[in-house]
Amino acid sequence: MGVMRATFVGADLSGADLSEANLFKADFSYANLSGARLRGADLSNSELVQTDFSRADLTGAKLNKADVSGANFRGVVGRAQIKGLDEARNRDKALFDAP
Repeated sequence: MGVMRATFVGADLSGADLSEANLFKADFSYANLSGARLRGADLSNSELVQTDFSRADLTGAKLNKADVSGANFRGVVGRAQIKGLDEARNRDKALFDAP
């Protein structure tokens, strides 16, 4: 069983390795995950408001129904392999590299 309903609001987890972690419904609002390794992590239904994912590895991460309002996805690794990004809430308010 993974972490459920954990709160990391404003945490500095830059460079952390959270690969394959079950972070379902976690709150990472305003957290710094720049350069973090989140390969295969389950962030479904999580609060990712204003979270900094710049240069993070999100290959295979699950973002189904996560709130990504204001989240910074610039420079992420594996963007094409992120699962459920099209189902993320407030995706239109997230920051991405220009196509």
